Amino acid sequence: MHSFEKDELILQIKKEAQTLKSMIDKIEHEFQRNGKRYYPDLPYYIREDGFFFDAKEYATRVHSKLFSQMEKIIHLLKKRFPWAPISESILYSTVCETVSYVERFDSPSYVSFSKETCCLAFKDLMDPDKRDEFLNELFKPVYVCVARVLWNTKDELDPSSSSLREYDPILLGEALKLAENEGWISRKEDGKYIISEKPLLLISCPVCSGKVYAHEDYCPRCGFYIPNLALRSKIRLEIPKSWYQYDEQQKVWVAFFKFDKSQGKEKRHLITIGTIRGNEYIISVINICDKVLASLKEAQIIHQLPDEYYAIYYTSFLRFSRLPKDTYAIYAPSIEELEQILKDILNQLQLEASREYDENISIVDSPIPKEKFMEEFLENINNYFIPPLNKHPVLTRKTIMRQEEGKGQPVYIEKERNIHIDHCPRCGAPVEPGARYCWRCGLKLS
Repeated sequence: MHSFEKDELILQIKKEAQTLKSMIDKIEHEFQRNGKRYYPDLPYYIREDGFFFDAKEYATRVHSKLFSQMEKIIHLLKKRFPWAPISESILYSTVCETVSYVERFDSPSYVSFSKETCCLAFKDLMDPDKRDEFLNELFKPVYVCVARVLWNTKDELDPSSSSLREYDPILLGEALKLAENEGWISRKEDGKYIISEKPLLLISCPVCSGKVYAHEDYCPRCGFYIPNLALRSKIRLEIPKSWYQYDEQQKVWVAFFKFDKSQGKEKRHLITIGTIRGNEYIISVINICDKVLASLKEAQIIHQLPDEYYAIYYTSFLRFSRLPKDTYAIYAPSIEELEQILKDILNQLQLEASREYDENISIVDSPIPKEKFMEEFLENINNYFIPPLNKHPVLTRKTIMRQEEGKGQPVYIEKERNIHIDHCPRCGAPVEPGARYCWRCGLKLS
């Protein structure tokens, strides 16, 4: 979408990314020539201390060079994309690891390297085939801003209009600059613009990655509110304090919970189950939960609700610096079925943890008992689910019953049948086959 040919900062970013790639290729060649694979089937190399090689000094020197190069790229990205939450803190995370020094007392210490994980956060930026896509993704809020401004204005655009105050001023300035460069608008002597074209800009939804036009209101696939990418004040997703409610419009009960990956920074999600050659062998609680939640989403047992986090951290690169706190909803025709689904989710998590333990126990020395592992796992997952799944208000409620007004009789809710909808029942907009949300008003259709 964006032409990078005359953008000096973008050209400089590309140049520095290519330099980083060349540095990593050179290090890989050194390890292939002078090192060895730690295990034949693992994608990383080691170089051990020796008479002519100081592993610690080498690791310090190489890390310093790679770190400085990544830092240079981060500064350039911050300068070119001032609206994006790009922070130097990413340089100190695991996605910016370079080489590792391992000190051993019973055998030679060594430095290890893996091209697959080295400077991982910049992997797409270093790839010539993915570089433009990486940069275009960072421009996404600009595309939304320019598309909405042009599509919601008739013929003449006044940049001082009060209707434009809802947009981030930095994004608005960049959007007008882009529109003028592309010939979509032309400036008049009085400072206003004549609109000559209203472009159809296709972007990827930051939540589900589905394609959606930048001027639309909602993603038809997941319901994400597209304008949130460009608004000065983000519209927040409201969750009831009780964590469940009856949806009068859809005639179903809904329970909510959040999965907070950001807690993983404290490494409480890692459980040691044994050792391999003296090194701890760990299992990640977050990875287990991710796997189960992904399968439940695919089966449409749970539904992710796109919140304002994805309007701020709108690309995978930006999400490296702050992990999401995803919101999920469960829909059921009765409160009893909601309760059963939550219990089933807990069972699925335990089954996956048990399977993960059984698969790995044979390759470790001095394994911890399975009962202890499962106990740690169940205690651990309470750190990541809000509210804790085993204490969800749906499970701990005393008496919940929806009654008809004035009659005191329970209302029995019939399960919805799968009926194809051609037009949104709320706003009348045409609906594409398979769409789960109305692109115009955001109504959930299924």
